This record gives sequence, C-alpha cells and structure tokens, in this order.
Amino acid sequence: MIVKKSTLLFVILLSVLLNGGCANNPKLDESGASPFAIPLQTRPASMTQINDLEGKITRLIIRTKQPINPNRVEKEQLLERLQQSLDRELGKLSLSIVDRKLGNMLENELDIAALYNKEAGRDNADAVLLLVIDDYLQRTSDSMKTSMLGTLKEGLLNSDSKAPQYADCRYESKFSGFLRIQTIPELTQINQFEFSKDKKQSFEEKNRQACQRSYPKYITELNQTLIDDVACRYKEKIANALAPTGHVLSADIIDDTVMLEVSLGSNMGLKEGDTLRLYHELSKKHYAEVKVSQLSATQAQVNIKHLDKDDTVYEGDFVRPHKLNIMSTLRMNCLF
Repeated sequence: MIVKKSTLLFVILLSVLLNGGCANNPKLDESGASPFAIPLQTRPASMTQINDLEGKITRLIIRTKQPINPNRVEKEQLLERLQQSLDRELGKLSLSIVDRKLGNMLENELDIAALYNKEAGRDNADAVLLLVIDDYLQRTSDSMKTSMLGTLKEGLLNSDSKAPQYADCRYESKFSGFLRIQTIPELTQINQFEFSKDKKQSFEEKNRQACQRSYPKYITELNQTLIDDVACRYKEKIANALAPTGHVLSADIIDDTVMLEVSLGSNMGLKEGDTLRLYHELSKKHYAEVKVSQLSATQAQVNIKHLDKDDTVYEGDFVRPHKLNIMSTLRMNCLF
C-alpha cells in the first residue's frame, strides 16, 4: 500500500509540474462578461510603452565581473571556464543568440553602459549575462597511511618486513557567486541566480611530495566539474529569462473561452501545446500562463491556463515561452 501511495504522489507531482500547476482558465461568467476588457485596453502610462509589437529573438552578451583579492587569479580562471561553459550550454538550447564579437569588445561591466550611451550601439544586443565569483577557497592536506592489503601480502612473505605506506592526498574546492541578467541599455536587472559549490576529494600517491605536485591537476579537474554543474543547473532558467519576446496583440471569445493573439510563432521555435508566460514588465514576475492552441509563422492563438486574481491583460504586454524540462526540475540531468 505504501508503494502505491508513493507512486500516486509521484504521478500527481509529475502532472502538476508538466502542466504548470493548477489551471485557472478564464471563461465568461454567468452574465457573459470576460474577466478583462475586450477589446484589450492599452498599457497604463506607468508601464513601459511598446512601439514595436513584433516578436524578437534576444541577443545576449556574456561578461565577467573583474574579481578582487584574495585569490583573484583563481577567480579569473573560474570565471573564464564558467563563461565558456554557459556559452556552450546556451548555444545548444538555441533560444537566444550569444553575440561573442560584441562581448569580446567590452573590457568590463562598466563598458556596457558607456557603449550603449552611444546611439549606434543600441541595437547590437538586448541583454547582458554578468558572471560574478565573489568568494573562493581551496584547501589541501595529506597524511601517511598503511596499506592494509600490502601489510597482508608482506606478512605472508616476510613477517619481519615493514608495512608499506602511501600518502593520502586530500583537497577541497569552494566558491560562490551569482549570474545576473540585465537589460541593455538600461541595465535593469531581470533575474539573478546565486550559486555555491563545495566539494572534497582525495587521491593516493607514494609520498607527500608527490601530493604537492599532483594537487594543481586534480583541483583544476574538480573546478571544471563544479563549473560545468553550475552551467547545467542554470542553463534553462537563463534561457527562459532570455527567451524570444513577443507581445499580446488582441483578445477574442471563442466557444465561451477567452483567447489571445500573440506575436510569437513557429519561426521563433514555438509548437502547439507550448506554455508561454505573460508579463507587464520583464523585470517582474509573470502574471499569467497561456498555452498555444494554433500558430502561424509569426503569430499564435493561445488560451489562458492561469491568470492571477484581480490582474488584467493589456494590449502590448510581454509574452515569452517557458520551457519546462521535468528532468531539470527534479535535478536529475546534472549529476556529476
């Protein structure tokens, strides 16, 4: 019975995750009224005003923040590896364009504001992914130990011989930081993901001097593994935050259900059944989730899965795809 209950709970959890939580489909009330105005109202003056309603793929630059002492050189090496790993992982997802040429033009994060104060640079990129490592520590230690297997062998061969020894080489790497996504040119923060990695390992050598010679190699390998883990765990969250952006165009009532028309289509990688999220501002939490029911190359018709209570949809509101990988949600795709 316990097995059956746990299985049922897992199925329920899986269903909730795949369907984006409990649905709250806005339908017409008893009087035939929509939960928000149709035709849609224009966005209030307090919100960002939208002039171009066409869908757009996000162009991204990846930059690292210059670390400070202590361990500045080690932090720089970690940041370089993290930039390479994220560039590679985000490239696989193909939800945004990484502008490597523009990113390489910038020496540090302060140059971004300087570049985008110039009118000519404003169309080059839409967002910056800033990588920061603000703490790093590594420890090493060693001790001589007796080999139990060797002792047994020696004892059988010669009871007077010395038990063979080996050096137990132990090391630890620990670092923390964050990944910050900001709009360009305003540098408004869209999201920030903090990470902290700490792992200990050991290996054997013939003596303590050999430990010291081998530490750099093993610590480098461990750091690369931890960096790859950070990139793997956050790649989809970053991709969702940088997904193609469209806008709400109109609303209609079809079979007593409120349907929206949005400016994202198959040319942005959308498929029927995909989940999109609606935002009043990209720097704030989404207020609704919608599901694609029909689509063309540049537009999609969606029905509302969930709408926050007392909230409303405006013409021009931001729309973005939200990919949900169940293996990522359960953290089973980043096992190192």
